[in-house]
Amino acid sequence: MRGNWRGSWGVVQIPLIVGMVIMAVALPVALKLGSQSQDTRNRAAESQCSSGETQCSGNTVQTCSGGKWVNGQYCSSGCSGGACKNACAPNSSCGSSTCKGQTCKDSCGNTWQGQKDCSTPTNPPVPTTPPRDCDTAATQDCNWNGKPGYQRCNAEGKWGACQAKNPCSGECLAYASSCGSVGRGSAGGDCASGVCCGGALPTNTPIPTLTPTPTVTPMCTVGEKECVGGVLRTCYSPAPGTLVWNTSICETGCKTGESECNPTPTSTPTPTLNPTPKAVCVMGEKKCEVGIEYTCYEPYPGGFVWNSIKCESGECLGDICKPEPTPTPTKPVQTPTPMCTVGEKECVGGVLRTCYSPAPGTLVWNTSICETGCKTGANECNPKLTPTISGRPAPKGSYRRPKGL
Repeated sequence: MRGNWRGSWGVVQIPLIVGMVIMAVALPVALKLGSQSQDTRNRAAESQCSSGETQCSGNTVQTCSGGKWVNGQYCSSGCSGGACKNACAPNSSCGSSTCKGQTCKDSCGNTWQGQKDCSTPTNPPVPTTPPRDCDTAATQDCNWNGKPGYQRCNAEGKWGACQAKNPCSGECLAYASSCGSVGRGSAGGDCASGVCCGGALPTNTPIPTLTPTPTVTPMCTVGEKECVGGVLRTCYSPAPGTLVWNTSICETGCKTGESECNPTPTSTPTPTLNPTPKAVCVMGEKKCEVGIEYTCYEPYPGGFVWNSIKCESGECLGDICKPEPTPTPTKPVQTPTPMCTVGEKECVGGVLRTCYSPAPGTLVWNTSICETGCKTGANECNPKLTPTISGRPAPKGSYRRPKGL
C-alpha cells in the first residue's frame, strides 16, 4: 500500500516540475519583452519629428535630426513650407508703359508711377512713298519717229524721253556733212567708208562731236643729253611713241660747256702724255642759284663735284646763301650742327638731294634730277609716267628696253 502511494506521488510531481521549468524560462522572456515595449513607448513619447522632415521657425529652416528639430538656413527673403522664399528684385519697367497719373505693380508687389505721356498718339502716321513706275537705270523699248527707240528710268522712278536706237552695226561718233542730220555708220566699223543710216535726228538731240586729241610736246628727242650738277641724263625710247630720260651720276662731274661727264682720270707713268682732265670746279669754289648754294669738293683724288645745300633764307646773295638775321645767342654753341643726317632727303626745283657719308665724320649731299619733278608735299620725285602708245597704255610685256639705252 505504502509502495503504491509513493509511486503515485512521483507521477504527480512530474507535471509540477515541467510547469516550474516552463515558468523559469517564460518569466525572463516576458519581463524582457515588457521592458522593450516600455522603452519603445518611452522613445515614441520623446520623438518630435521624423528624419528628413523640415519646417519653418520664423525666417529659419529647421530640419529633423535624431527626432528633434535643429535650426538650419536663415532666409533673408522669408521662410514658407519648410524652405526659403525666392528673393524678388524690384522692377520699375511697368512704369514706362503706364500713363502718367496711374500706378502699376511689379511681380514683387512694389508700386510704380506711370511715365508714359498718353496725350500724344502712340502710332503717328507713316509717310507714304510716291509710287515708282520703274527701277532706276532700267530701259524699255519705245517708238521714236516710227523707228526703234528706248527709254531709261530716272532716279525718281519715271521713264525718260524716248531716244533713237542706231540701226548700224558699227556706230560712228562723227556725222558726215553729206548725211546732214542723219548718223553715219558702217557694218565693218570703218567710219571713213560708212553709209548714211537711220532717220532724221530729233531737233533737241545735239550732234556729238569728236574731242580733238591734245598734242603732247615730247620731253626730249632720242639721243639728247643734259648734264647738270654731276647728273647726266640721256633721252631714249623704250617703246614706239614713248620718250623718257635715263639718268646716271658723273663720278668726275659734268664736263664744262658740254652735255657729258668728265672723262675718268687714268694714271700713267708719263704725266705729260696724259694731262689731268679739266675739273668741273675748283676745290672750295662756291656758287648760288635759285636758293641753292653749291660748294666744290673732292670726294676722291682728282674728282671734283658740286655739293649743294638749300638756303635757309631761300635766297642767294652773290655766290652764297643770303644769311638770315642772327638771333642773340643765349649761350655759346659747343657742338657744330651737321648740315644733314644720313638718309635725309630734300626735293626743290626738280632736284632731289640725299644726304650720305663718304667718310667717317663727313656728311655731304648727293644730287639727282627728278624726271617728273618734285612730289608736292613730299621730299621725293613724282612717280614716272606709264608709257603710252597712241594715247593708250602700252600692253605689259609688249616692248623691251633696247640694250645700251
